[in-house]
Amino acid sequence: MENFIGMVVRVLFTVIVCVSTFALSGCEHATHVDISLADTLEFRPHGDGKLVYVTIFAPDYASKAKTFLDRDLAIWRLEYVGPGPGQVLSGRSVPHGFLLAYGKVPFGFRQTIPAAGSPPKIEEGKKYYTAFETVDADSKFGYFMMSGHSVAWVDSSEGPCFAGQPLKRVPCTKS
Repeated sequence: MENFIGMVVRVLFTVIVCVSTFALSGCEHATHVDISLADTLEFRPHGDGKLVYVTIFAPDYASKAKTFLDRDLAIWRLEYVGPGPGQVLSGRSVPHGFLLAYGKVPFGFRQTIPAAGSPPKIEEGKKYYTAFETVDADSKFGYFMMSGHSVAWVDSSEGPCFAGQPLKRVPCTKS
């Protein structure tokens, strides 16, 4: 009888470990974006999400945005268009090594802001809010700044802050 109980316990333990491993391995990896400066500003998004929109906002986004992701302050916006009509919300899986160079439109995307031509030059010492909107994983939002021959993500605690449905600008509270 002890052998039978021992065997049942071992089988249950194995099943629990296998189910837990399977469940945890299915967790999504949020979108992360590596940023660098070579000949141009480069973004390398990665994670489990499918990239739908990329937007870079003017340096005055923090002080002037009226709504979350206020398109009136966008200086460059890309939209995934996919292989055919109706593909926008499906997003593009981002393979390892996928590169987005500022001002260049990669295959499968279209530039919607500006409607034509190149986006304005990124100015040294100014913070730019950036949105990498994805489906199937958390999106990446944050500020970056160029300084000299480098670029980095920087603190974004200055706001703006939005709350409610629909999102409206509210005073930021510091904790």
